[in-house]
Amino acid sequence: MVTATSTPPGLPPVARGFLLEVVRYASEGDGRAVPVRVPRVFDGSRDALREIRAQVRGSEVFDMTARDIARVNAELASGRRVALGLLDAGIPVGFTVSLENGTVAEWSVRPVRLLVLPAPHVRRHTPQPTGQ
Repeated sequence: MVTATSTPPGLPPVARGFLLEVVRYASEGDGRAVPVRVPRVFDGSRDALREIRAQVRGSEVFDMTARDIARVNAELASGRRVALGLLDAGIPVGFTVSLENGTVAEWSVRPVRLLVLPAPHVRRHTPQPTGQ
């Protein structure tokens, strides 16, 4: 769900949200990003950063050791306020970490504007009883 913003009359409404993308690299020198999750749009910057913390704590995205989780959580906590300020100012942020197994994990959040399209009106066809 995204938050709608005011738009001039006659134009379709525009919504503001925050796009979270999660990718991994096989190693530090690897230039090919492999998406780990389907990108998601969140209402607020706090929600997007909260999702990153949840993914790290659950180590559900990457095969992280307990040491990786502790280190990444400490780094997330130290940069959270700066990231919130940048996102609310319209500047994208990213968080990249090298894990013990050599994998490089990257989370990025960027503000996005989305065009809100109304649902099409669908006329339902109700079958008429047929005479026998």
